[in-house]
Amino acid sequence: MAVLEQFQSDAQDPLAGWASLAIVARQDLYDAALFNEKVNHWRLTYPNHPAEMPILSELLEKSTNLGKKITNIALLLPQNGRFAQAGAAVRDGFLSAWYGDNNQQDQPMVHVYDADEGNILEVYQRAVEEGADLIVGPLEKEALKTLLSLPELPVTTLALNQLENEELDQLSSHINSDRFYQFGLPPELEAQQVADKAWAEGFTRALAITLEGNWGDRLFLAFKSQFESLGGMILEHQAIAATNHDFSTPVTQLLNIDGSQQRYQALTTQLKRKIMFEPRPRKDMDFIFLTMLPEQARQIRPQLMFHRSSATPVLATSHVYGLPVRGEPDLDMEGVIFTDMPWLLNHQTLEKDTPLSMQGNWPDDNAAFLRLFALGIDAYKIIPQLGQLRYQTNAELKGETGKLSMNSNGQVIRELTWAKFNRGIPQTITEIPKGYETQEFDDE
Repeated sequence: MAVLEQFQSDAQDPLAGWASLAIVARQDLYDAALFNEKVNHWRLTYPNHPAEMPILSELLEKSTNLGKKITNIALLLPQNGRFAQAGAAVRDGFLSAWYGDNNQQDQPMVHVYDADEGNILEVYQRAVEEGADLIVGPLEKEALKTLLSLPELPVTTLALNQLENEELDQLSSHINSDRFYQFGLPPELEAQQVADKAWAEGFTRALAITLEGNWGDRLFLAFKSQFESLGGMILEHQAIAATNHDFSTPVTQLLNIDGSQQRYQALTTQLKRKIMFEPRPRKDMDFIFLTMLPEQARQIRPQLMFHRSSATPVLATSHVYGLPVRGEPDLDMEGVIFTDMPWLLNHQTLEKDTPLSMQGNWPDDNAAFLRLFALGIDAYKIIPQLGQLRYQTNAELKGETGKLSMNSNGQVIRELTWAKFNRGIPQTITEIPKGYETQEFDDE
């Protein structure tokens, strides 16, 4: 931007007109009225400029589309089948934000449609025919892939999922369209942010504990790729099955305590007498990366403490945090540092009344559905900002799911909040305390 402004300042420079138009486009393209006003001023300043046709006419058309007033929103979510409860959580969050926005003049109407992988094309077309000028959804990734089989999208669409880069490579016509945006909660993003945080804190050597299976493999690969790209090293990785009840064995292997015990046994055999021995964990790691569901995480952390690794920082994704129904301290997670969305960290109990009577409507994993509720809130809040986030440099939106920005593919990027369990209660932090250690206290 500074370079553009330098060219613009010299009206005699032939590049000044191009630079001036570029600045207007980057700052005001998403506001149709303001863009037209500044374009008229630009025309007076640079008459007969070669950018007039066809570049300017194309920008005017784009600004008109981006700045178009939204009057009818179609919310496409599954209302039946295995994603029905997830769809209900997103719907409740979206409508909560809509009801909370009732002071807005000319507030858009919202129509909810039952849409899944099997009927997405039919429902999408019906929503367009019934007057939707913006569509939010679908939620399922497979439904999104099916929708993008269309050669083009007739109206602006904010998908509530995100495709991976290799999938995006095959969809250039949609990626380059102002009508397609992606906003989801991909778990890989969290693993990458853990790697970024660890590296920023000066950690270069990691141990990793993940769930066995496709989900855990994806998160470990995302963490590993990001951490190694920064210059970090993965010393050891243990994948544990969700059905596993023996957490001592993988933890001792992770910490190389089993190797210490083997050396002790070999030494006693060679000396043919007993010697004093106390197994100790390896000392070459800077931190432990943890991505587990709450039930497993609550068993892993005590094992790490038992094996004398309480002073080693544990950095985790949000999946380790299961929201207590009555706000009881999660003492088994003491000292664990994790990343999560602001909404969940600000709603650490479901005792109080919540919008649309969320309490009691969902299964035991309340945290997962609260995250989807927050996604619904932000999906509504982000609609007026879509063009600004895409085209204005450094544009951000403070959302319930994190600090929101957007990349060139129209994907919403979330910067999450960091928290640490202190006496079993998550407390937000900005950096990992130096001389990290787990606080000892009496369980009264």
